[in-house]
Amino acid sequence: MRRQKLKKPEKLLKAELQYIYNYTCRLYREGYIDEAINLSKNLVKLAFKYKLGGYAFKLVCRKCYVPVIPGLTVTYRVKRRGGKSYILTRCINCGYARKKVFKHKGVEKRARKK
Repeated sequence: MRRQKLKKPEKLLKAELQYIYNYTCRLYREGYIDEAINLSKNLVKLAFKYKLGGYAFKLVCRKCYVPVIPGLTVTYRVKRRGGKSYILTRCINCGYARKKVFKHKGVEKRARKK
């Protein structure tokens, strides 16, 4: 007989991923960079196993698997172009950039008076 995989609730799994991420950040800040990168790779594998890959790549750089720590490993910029606003996330280690488009709340275009 084959053993079935146990399905974990999504909240519990995200809490476990968050715990691993916090430990990874602590390792990175203390100077254990290689260990932090290996733990980040395991975090991504675990997230993909339970179909939460998108959540994992918010915590880890897609290219070099460094944990996302604002100001230390990643820079954030808010930019506007063509009426759209987006957040530009750039990894300091490898240079990988990611854009996240969003809309402003309460900002509307005014009608022109003729």
